[in-house]
Amino acid sequence: MGLRQSSYIPSCTPSSEDRKAATLDMLFRSIELHERAHVDRLRKAISFRSVSLEKAYRKDLIQTMYWLKEQMGSVGITCEAVATGMQEMLNGERIDLPPVILAQLGTSPNKKTLLVYGYVDVEPADKKDGWKTEPFKLAEKDGQLYGRGVADNKAAVILWISAIEMLQKHNIDIPLNIKFCFEGMAHCGSLGVEWVLRKRSEIWLQDVDFVCITDGQWLGNRKPCLSYGARGVCQFRIEVSTEGRDLHSGVHGGAVGGKAEGRISDCRKSSLY
Repeated sequence: MGLRQSSYIPSCTPSSEDRKAATLDMLFRSIELHERAHVDRLRKAISFRSVSLEKAYRKDLIQTMYWLKEQMGSVGITCEAVATGMQEMLNGERIDLPPVILAQLGTSPNKKTLLVYGYVDVEPADKKDGWKTEPFKLAEKDGQLYGRGVADNKAAVILWISAIEMLQKHNIDIPLNIKFCFEGMAHCGSLGVEWVLRKRSEIWLQDVDFVCITDGQWLGNRKPCLSYGARGVCQFRIEVSTEGRDLHSGVHGGAVGGKAEGRISDCRKSSLY
């Protein structure tokens, strides 16, 4: 019996996974090629003394927000600096709050929408606090970058701009619509942010499918920590009015029920406990 010659020719067309890997490899090479430009953008961000806790730096903080708006606009992101009113200081003085940046890239009805939250205000810093370099001047040493805000949280915000810039440079479609909410009062209870979001909730937030909080840590030089949830702490102070006069616990304790203990017991039985 003769053998029929096969006409099968192995396909040389790369798989979708191969194409994705090749695209990522190209992006990484491009990022390395333009590394200096990305670092310089961060360098400028670090130079702003955007300390939200101190009145003396409020103008610097406001300037930071408008610089951020300008940087986002340079890569085609539609931005708005939303005024948030005034902050009343402990001495009664009122000063301007920094604006909240609301921005958007893409409005396709066929794509999901991601909301990115981040902030660019920082804690106070001074060399006398133990810094080996000037905190508001980016320093490079042994492959590491040092400066107030590098880890928390200016670099994380700036990276969104750089990432979008690289994707656009290579005509790579971003598979999501992206909205941004960047603020400058995170270290002061995010004053003004809730007011802005409540005011815009019916229009600006209605089509948001996912939220990414740009405020995380890294598990090493190449492993970011992806947090899938967050938890907070609520503190309450409850005053319980009991009998009309004070009863000595050593004499009446046990014989007269304690209202505070009863209230705690009620709370424990509640479905909210």
